[in-house]
Amino acid sequence: MNKPKMASEKGNSSLLTLLDQIERMNGEAMLRDTEMARHVTAKILHLIQTQEKSGREIMSKGSSGMEVILASLENVTVLNPSITLMLFFCWLMVIGRGHRVEVFVSKGGTGILFQILIAASKESPPSMELMLHLHSLLAKVGPKDRRFGMKARLSGALNVTVSLIRQNLQNTKLLLPCLHVLRVYSSNSVNAMSLGKIEGVELMFKIIGPYSKKNTTLLKVALDALGALLKSKTNARRAVDGGYVAVLLSLYQDWHRNDTRCRHILIRKGLLVCLRNITNIKLGRKAFIDADGMRILHNSSTECLPVRTLDPLVNTSSLIMRKCFPKNRLPLPTMKSAFHFQLPHIPAGGPVAQLYSHPPGVDDVVDDSDDNEEAEADTDTENDEDEKDNYMLNDDIETDLNKLYPKRSLCRPFEELKVYERFFLELSEDFQVIISDEDCNSTKGHETRPSSSALKHIQSPLLLGGIPTLRVGSGGSNFGSDCGSEGADEEGGEGAVLEVPDTARLLPLHNPDLYVEMVKETCSVPRYAEVAYPDYFGHVAPTFKEPLLERLYGVQRSKIFQDIERLIHPNDILDKVVYDLDIPNCPLVKDEGESLKFNSQFESGNLRKAIQVRKYEYDLVLNADINSNHYHQWFYFEVSGMRVGVTYRFNIINCEKSNSQFNYGMQVLMYSVQEAISGRPCWVRTGTDICYYKNYFARSSIAAGGQKGKSYYTLTFSMSFSHKDDVCYFAYHYPYTFSTLKMHLSKLEDLRTPQIYLRQDVLCETLGGNHCPLLTITAMPESKSSNHIYQFRKQLHQHTTLSCTSIPAKTVSPSTYVMEEDEPSFLEAIDYSAESNDEDAEPENELADEAQENLDQLSD
Repeated sequence: MNKPKMASEKGNSSLLTLLDQIERMNGEAMLRDTEMARHVTAKILHLIQTQEKSGREIMSKGSSGMEVILASLENVTVLNPSITLMLFFCWLMVIGRGHRVEVFVSKGGTGILFQILIAASKESPPSMELMLHLHSLLAKVGPKDRRFGMKARLSGALNVTVSLIRQNLQNTKLLLPCLHVLRVYSSNSVNAMSLGKIEGVELMFKIIGPYSKKNTTLLKVALDALGALLKSKTNARRAVDGGYVAVLLSLYQDWHRNDTRCRHILIRKGLLVCLRNITNIKLGRKAFIDADGMRILHNSSTECLPVRTLDPLVNTSSLIMRKCFPKNRLPLPTMKSAFHFQLPHIPAGGPVAQLYSHPPGVDDVVDDSDDNEEAEADTDTENDEDEKDNYMLNDDIETDLNKLYPKRSLCRPFEELKVYERFFLELSEDFQVIISDEDCNSTKGHETRPSSSALKHIQSPLLLGGIPTLRVGSGGSNFGSDCGSEGADEEGGEGAVLEVPDTARLLPLHNPDLYVEMVKETCSVPRYAEVAYPDYFGHVAPTFKEPLLERLYGVQRSKIFQDIERLIHPNDILDKVVYDLDIPNCPLVKDEGESLKFNSQFESGNLRKAIQVRKYEYDLVLNADINSNHYHQWFYFEVSGMRVGVTYRFNIINCEKSNSQFNYGMQVLMYSVQEAISGRPCWVRTGTDICYYKNYFARSSIAAGGQKGKSYYTLTFSMSFSHKDDVCYFAYHYPYTFSTLKMHLSKLEDLRTPQIYLRQDVLCETLGGNHCPLLTITAMPESKSSNHIYQFRKQLHQHTTLSCTSIPAKTVSPSTYVMEEDEPSFLEAIDYSAESNDEDAEPENELADEAQENLDQLSD
């Protein structure tokens, strides 16, 4: 190190004078004049201890005091331990007071400390006081030096510190700073492996056990160091092989029983962190299960739940238990949908071909191994994360604005686009027959949509019977049955006819009889023989802002612990299948009120299986989309046979998304038939204790797109019903079936006014045989004059296209429901009088050009 020049600095303070004297002394001079060197360093230490400005002066910008002390340390080394100690004291005071460790590191101070450590370890015997203060300074410097671990490994300091700990297990004064340094060493994965090879893990277990409340500060630091060591998978395997998992569990039990005043939470947390790191490997999880760790942590965590200050222990325990919970198979024979539609042509490389190309013996529900084996070799990841962060910075932000603009080139020949001209008849309509209000009804004859009366004569693929009368008592929604009415006939299922609530005033677009006809006309892959009550009755949209549910503290953890109890107390689980769509004679419940009854065999219903796990708890499995083995998130199903005042818990166990709005206050929707009969046909937000979390059901790589180690998620909610023998429906969001869409389009014809241009065309026919409607809505021209017609067609250049998805076997997206509520606003007349002040302008020769320009826009 080049010697700094103190003479060039301004100021004649006593500290600078003393530093200048130290600067002029080299190693040999200090050796010859030991008393002088000791006297000067003692004065420097005294000034730093008594005057705060002295410490600031050494660390101030432009001062070379730091370089002087570093040069003195490098020259003195261990030739004079007393002088070295006083220099160490100077540094401890300066660094502790000024928090300028970064400057010390930048000047190469870490390397000098390691040089002194190695040199001091070669002395026989080494100075314990020197080692004490040296490790104290290293403990301060280590967290601030990013390459501290590598410097320690290359200098050989790891062996020195471990040897010092091994020889001074009873010397707590020296042991504490050594453990601090060892913890910093272990933050580097390569160092952790090296320390494991020299029995660093076994050495830590000698320090932390057996249970004792003496030297709790030392125990905290030792547990931190052990936790850092066990992050290495090699060390974790070494701990498992040594039987230390049971040791950690026993220690945790002792501390849990004896720490009644919760004064040693950090020690208990340190033990849990060690267990958490060990259970990161498969052998560690197995050892944890074999040592009865699930029961130990479950019982202790249950006792800690009421105490908010013990949340860190509960959270870490929950994490360990969920990680170690054995992965279970989803209770299904296959992940493929219960319904299959034979496509006329299946692309060879498409997802449907891949789905049905697996051999018969392949299990697509769970993989052979639910655990991803960890890499055997640990690598030095020092500084790699920072480089990755810098490399991936703003990687997801599109910086090329040219990519954001749509391409304006023709993607199809213009001749092919002419086939769509029939969907834009308003561009060529002369409107000569639509002149006055009394002639407006004649426009309905131009529409391709058949009337509701004509629909009744269409042969239906569904044999639903006549006008529906509904039933409640049996939990179904078949046609030709009653709804929980007393005194119903027992023969032939003919019961008292349910009085359908009169919702015509509230729901102008709804008609129960018309809906039944639309259901008969809808072609669904499952041949449904039932209609859901909400779809038949209709529902009144809420007129208020739906509030968010405020979740009680600790609800999710309590639900997770209840799931863990299934493993600890397996005899308490009923595991009774009450509904299974894969069994022909579904539903399966035939007992008297002991179990709820489920149903989803209606349009948009998608419940596949229901299992009663406890007396009032049910696991529900959703059906995948047709010709698919995933997309489990939305739901729509029916429940009946409930008891009043009983709280039921429902768990939908095969959700796929990693998070949900149900964790942030969203509630499930419920429709009560009894409430509808009473004049309140509404979907309402309900449910308590709503949580969404990862469960222990493994998701196969086939169903996860090739990714292994994935799990499903559980949506759980509790519900207490208000009516006996009620039929209730639960849904993710407001269901909107394809039949409902067709009914609304038919009813719109009756609501049309003379000022509205409304035309419905068939865009195409789906593979299932359903017509895909195309609706054109705008305002009629004010008159037959060429100017008004011209302005009408000119306005069509400013158009809005609304598209939506409507699948007979799936709940439609919320966008479709928005269309239902907002359609009347689209039917308002538009005033074109302000478009032109020239009433005599009659560009008749431009009409054909306007139509041609619209076709040109289609090609764009």
